Amino acid sequence: MVIDINKVKPGMIISRPLYNMNGVVILNSGKVLTESMIDTLIKKNIKKIDVELSKEEQQLFQMDNDIYTTINT
Repeated sequence: MVIDINKVKPGMIISRPLYNMNGVVILNSGKVLTESMIDTLIKKNIKKIDVELSKEEQQLFQMDNDIYTTINT
């Protein structure tokens, strides 16, 4: 599931490779994210990232997105 980088937590796993603007892989899929990695991605202006989530986590993120959309429309 693609989520905002500011909602990514240490321990989450990248589900698809992450590329820079030149097409070079920054992080491979299956990589477990650390706080340091997340900070680096934020500094590189990465806005969203595709991570593996359990069904429960997916539902929570979807509810959060639905609430945000409702408030801002």
